[in-house]
Amino acid sequence: MVGGPVFGLRPWFKQTLFVAAIILIVAALCGLLFGCAAPMIEYRSVPAALIPPKPVLPTITADELRPLSDETYLKLAGRDRMLRQYADELRALVESRP
Repeated sequence: MVGGPVFGLRPWFKQTLFVAAIILIVAALCGLLFGCAAPMIEYRSVPAALIPPKPVLPTITADELRPLSDETYLKLAGRDRMLRQYADELRALVESRP
């Protein structure tokens, strides 16, 4: 046969195989990308029965704090304020209703 291959695949068949291979590669990449997606996370609020009541903190009189230096008292007050703020933020997260 003059002007064409005697043995081997015909050009249209080679082109079809090439297109099919490209489609399979793209499909495999899409499957890998979408298959590795993280699962959807659903947040639910905690039932009210499981939330403990806010504790009643003991009071400290000024006479009990008198032996402390001013610097120590300020550090203690700041620590107490930050601890209460942290507890309030956690309580707000737990008690939030959607």
